[in-house]
Amino acid sequence: MAALGRQVLRGQRLVPLSWACVARRTPHPPERGRTKQTTASHGGSLEEAFRVGPRNSVQQPGCRTNPVQGLPEKQSTPVDSGSLEPEKVISSLLDMGFSDAHVKDLLSTLPGKLRRMLHGCPEVFTMRQQDIDDTVKLLKEKCLFTAQQVTEILHRCPSVLQENPSELEYKFQYAYFRMGVKHLDIVRTDFLQYSVNKIKQRHSYLERLGRYQTPDKKGQTQITNPLLKDILRVSESEFLAKTACSSAEEFEVFKKLLAREEEEQEEEEEPESSTSEDKEEQL
Repeated sequence: MAALGRQVLRGQRLVPLSWACVARRTPHPPERGRTKQTTASHGGSLEEAFRVGPRNSVQQPGCRTNPVQGLPEKQSTPVDSGSLEPEKVISSLLDMGFSDAHVKDLLSTLPGKLRRMLHGCPEVFTMRQQDIDDTVKLLKEKCLFTAQQVTEILHRCPSVLQENPSELEYKFQYAYFRMGVKHLDIVRTDFLQYSVNKIKQRHSYLERLGRYQTPDKKGQTQITNPLLKDILRVSESEFLAKTACSSAEEFEVFKKLLAREEEEQEEEEEPESSTSEDKEEQL
């Protein structure tokens, strides 16, 4: 774990963590008129689809496909739970192939937290069960979230179910090792809903301005770090004015420099990777 922490601190390309965690099965959400079947891709109820208990036949993360024939795969943008108007939610469900009767049934029978998932990311209702299981497995076994924390993450940030597993794991590692953010704070602040690009840009900028420090082994810093909500949950203009105390022009220059640094680092890592592969072939 310490070696992986040093990898993140150097900004190198990360390899998946090899931690193992045996998680307990958690109870179902409260039942209120359980829907028997949400889509043709799920063999059970909606509550069953988001159960976070361990399963015996979880495969490695693979290519995620949309089970509704003729429906193009979409990448959703995380939104606040109350930001979608009912008309837009209904329209989204109809576009995904639900009938009027199914939409009415879903909206009338879903428990409060599952209704929030519907408003935040309606596409999750057409996902394959295997894709959901893969994300749950990653959050529990590689990121070491508890079963209760995983359930909370899925309710608060359902869009993580559509993320690339390796990117989701890297996002957690960046928060934990690079920023010193603990599991509970990652859950409470909805950290995983933000893009890696946004997180790295704002955190790195504050760090180079001397306004953010990675906590030491005891969790202490020489300065008071800004709250995560003041870094990520605000608009760019508010972030610059109140948190970074900097101008938009300076931030734009920094983002370009940061992108250039990452490109140069990737170019440096490619020859090392090819050299190691050549040695393996010779052996």
